Amino acid sequence: MKDMAKEIGRQWILTIIFVAVIVLIVFVKGSHAGGNITVQVNDKAIGISGENHQPIFVMMDDVTSIDLTDLEGFDAGHRIEGENTANLYEGVYENAEYGRYRAVVGADSGSLIVAKTNDETIVFSGLSEKDTVQIYDEIIDKMS
Repeated sequence: MKDMAKEIGRQWILTIIFVAVIVLIVFVKGSHAGGNITVQVNDKAIGISGENHQPIFVMMDDVTSIDLTDLEGFDAGHRIEGENTANLYEGVYENAEYGRYRAVVGADSGSLIVAKTNDETIVFSGLSEKDTVQIYDEIIDKMS
């Protein structure tokens, strides 16, 4: 009987440890949610990825305009598909300024890049204003 009580006690301890580890993993993942944006630029394309959706690829030859704008006053509009987190707008949105567009925008980025093609508008940023300006400068350099 004593051995059985010890075994039940061990199982409870293991269960508590297991649950604690799961809670820790969820907490750590949740605290970083929306904090990851990757933008790669080369002579042929711009690749943009966030946390939860397929990467967006824009061919340089397809870009008809590219602008750097201030994030202040940015209205993402209506989310059609995707997610808003505390730190990230990611998905397909629609607003009065851009119509239907795809976005990967860090909420704390300070500025954003608007790339237009004949077919669509893509609004994106780096994680910070400095990152976003560097990405924009790199795109302008590659387009020249």
